[in-house]
Amino acid sequence: MLNQCLKIYEEHEKALELLADLQLRQGNLEKSEELCRVLLKVNPKNDQAGSVLAEILLKSNQYDKAM
Repeated sequence: MLNQCLKIYEEHEKALELLADLQLRQGNLEKSEELCRVLLKVNPKNDQAGSVLAEILLKSNQYDKAM
């Protein structure tokens, strides 16, 4: 359903947030990071995207980028 929403409206913030979080929980770090970066282009002040991206970077041992 989230993917269908994004096919219609590629910049739907809530759908991007939920899908990025879902991908993170499923261990798909690359896809989650990609979605977070899209979300941050849509809204650079989106706290959820920043938090998920920081978690991805920490899980990927990229501590310097996570800070």
